[in-house]
Amino acid sequence: LEAKLAGWVRASLESQVYVAARIGDHAVASSSFVTGTVVLEPVDDENLKATLQGLKLGPVSGTLEPPRYPVDMARSGQEGSVLVLFRIDGDGRPRDIRYLDASDARVEAALKQVISKWRFEPERVDGAVIDDPVAVPVWFHPMGSSSTMPKWACPAPVRRPRLTGQDPCLDVIEVAAMPMR
Repeated sequence: LEAKLAGWVRASLESQVYVAARIGDHAVASSSFVTGTVVLEPVDDENLKATLQGLKLGPVSGTLEPPRYPVDMARSGQEGSVLVLFRIDGDGRPRDIRYLDASDARVEAALKQVISKWRFEPERVDGAVIDDPVAVPVWFHPMGSSSTMPKWACPAPVRRPRLTGQDPCLDVIEVAAMPMR
């Protein structure tokens, strides 16, 4: 069986047929991180049936309008940060929004002006939306400053959605401002 499985995998890779990935009726974005188990069952002596179990997707960012840097903070060269915690509903909208560790009320207010416009592909397991909280860090800083980005933990069960396709625990929304006079 192992030799047949190896042959089937080799032949499948050589034929290079590309099909849009789907979870149930939902297409999987090309930048999505998908995990799961492929179960191969013999149909007869020559063929295997492949099924996916425990298929997990996301969460992945869609439309993320960045907040505006507060003008008075930009003029004075101040930086700030806020960690926003929320759940993603089935339509990809943030809900149950909480602002944590805001360094300044002005950065929190700037984020509140745009977060209702944010859209995500919610986390799904076998097509069902998972209602776990997600966290998105936002860092406001002057361009060219020598300041370093704050470190945000990425603990379970809080998820960090993929914003840039990198490791979600490293993803941060950066809002930079040119020095103003």
